[in-house]
Amino acid sequence: MKNDQTSIKKTMKTPKILLIILVVFVSSCDNTQENAQPTTPETYTAKFTCLRGGDSIVNRPAISACLLIGNAQLKITKNGIGKIYGHNDLKDFNNGPNEIELPNSFTIQALMGHLYVLRLEITNQNGELVFQDEAGKYGSIVVSN
Repeated sequence: MKNDQTSIKKTMKTPKILLIILVVFVSSCDNTQENAQPTTPETYTAKFTCLRGGDSIVNRPAISACLLIGNAQLKITKNGIGKIYGHNDLKDFNNGPNEIELPNSFTIQALMGHLYVLRLEITNQNGELVFQDEAGKYGSIVVSN
């Protein structure tokens, strides 16, 4: 009879230990979520260069030259809102005539005409190059994040 009582006491201790371990684990998981720092979404900068014979066109803003003279088409979508850019839409390129700020969610679609080569470089907020591509005669560049 004594052995039966000892075995019952041992059996009752095991669930208590498991319960304590479970409570400690759950409370530590909840604590990490409360202390998590909110992160700011990463932003990007797109730089456009219009090339003729391997040289950058410098006598006018490059993207304007590609859009006007090179018969290129450009569409940029930011956070789900798209806009088609013409050669007179440089006011949106606020970091200079060839650069535009991009949010974390974007799509760029560029379709070249018969003249020039369009180069697109995208850098992150640390200035690191994360994308680069070129499109020539009737070529296209499509990139999204």
